[in-house]
Amino acid sequence: MTAIVDCTADPAIPALAVVLDAVELDRILDALLPSHHGGSRDLQIRILRYHPGKRCVFEIVRESTDGPRSWIGKVYAADRADVYQTMDAISRAGFGPAAECSIPEPIAYVRELRFLLQEEVAGPFATEFFLSDDDDVRRRTSQRCAGWLARFHEMAPPTGPILDLAQIRLLIDRWSQRIAGAGGAIADKAGQLRTQLELAVPRVRDIGECACHGSFTHHQVIMPAGRTVTFDWDDHAVADPVFDVARFVVGLRRLALRCLGSVRALDAAAGTFLETYLLRCRSEVAANLSFYAAAICLRLAKKDVHHQAESWAEKAEATLDEGLRVLERGL
Repeated sequence: MTAIVDCTADPAIPALAVVLDAVELDRILDALLPSHHGGSRDLQIRILRYHPGKRCVFEIVRESTDGPRSWIGKVYAADRADVYQTMDAISRAGFGPAAECSIPEPIAYVRELRFLLQEEVAGPFATEFFLSDDDDVRRRTSQRCAGWLARFHEMAPPTGPILDLAQIRLLIDRWSQRIAGAGGAIADKAGQLRTQLELAVPRVRDIGECACHGSFTHHQVIMPAGRTVTFDWDDHAVADPVFDVARFVVGLRRLALRCLGSVRALDAAAGTFLETYLLRCRSEVAANLSFYAAAICLRLAKKDVHHQAESWAEKAEATLDEGLRVLERGL
């Protein structure tokens, strides 16, 4: 057996020492998936994303006499049985692996290891299609993503923490305070955006809450033939559906800025996404788009400041500028 890993044991995630050991993981899989044992010959583990002190996501490939099988594993620092329970409820509500609009099949959660096992979905990410030079490809991708989200907001059971307007206002304060430590123009613009968001609160309409993904972007959508799959349910919540809609549009603008040189480069795709969603779901969500999009700009600028990846200051400032623009002129 072999384990291909690129991170060491994390004291905040003690179960990593177990699940990243190929022999131990093979035993765990035998217990969880007895029908897939089939004479295992080799098991490989490949780290996909690692957030020290928080979680680790990895691909599991198991060779056997029946051929290779693969899954996605995720180990958390905190108990996240809620993620498995939410995925199971969504899957049962019509988003199972055979559905056109679906999520990865949740297979098991081992509470003592804080280990989530789920289906690995093979296929291109929506990101790839949005970066295509073919406008028709971008249009169809926007329509599929919007169709998935509209169906999810209509059908998924509302489970998870409540993310209401009061909570959003607390988060706005927290995000702006985090950015303030960066100083300079970034801190000034974050303060301006916070002030403008507070002034906009009385205009936010109460349109009700529903199940929300919480981090719905092009990064979280896989598009194999005949299926649109949204993964990564760590931020699931019960919230204004506009939160997911705005998050996707702001994500497209950040993608455009990073990869195409202009925050406006994917506006046609964003427009198609909004049009498709509003036609298929509640049109009244449009009333709160500017507020939530601007709040999400503040949130993402905070992440830029926190992680300080390449060109973080430029990205943060551009995102704050976009938030101020959205509040003034609309999405």
